[in-house]
Amino acid sequence: MTFVDELKNAVTPRAALLVIGVLGLQLLFIASYVGALHKPKPTDVAFGVVAPQQMSRQLVTQLDGLPGGPLDPRAVSSAAEAREQIMNREIDGALIVSPEGRTDTLLVASGGGTVLSSALEQILTQVEGSQQRAV
Repeated sequence: MTFVDELKNAVTPRAALLVIGVLGLQLLFIASYVGALHKPKPTDVAFGVVAPQQMSRQLVTQLDGLPGGPLDPRAVSSAAEAREQIMNREIDGALIVSPEGRTDTLLVASGGGTVLSSALEQILTQVEGSQQRAV
């Protein structure tokens, strides 16, 4: 009896199809992870802006118009309200604008992970830099 004959007797068609199906499923999982995670970028991240009313509207409009739509900005009435919304996961981050100075505060939900934190920091550093402000 040759090796091929022994293999045919040892492996049933059902077992062969099962192994092929499992391998196909694994390939689909790999493809989905590569497709989703190869170049992550934020999209419509819920984001609060705490600032004086006129500045708040202007900043919300500017953040909403960023290319690629990374943020879903909304005005928040106070820093305490922003912190509460972050704790309740209603928003993922907030910018607290200091009307007296040129340095603002960025709050980020740590549960969103380092990728979200880094992305928000990068986006807001660019936006704030264009207004001669710092985060």
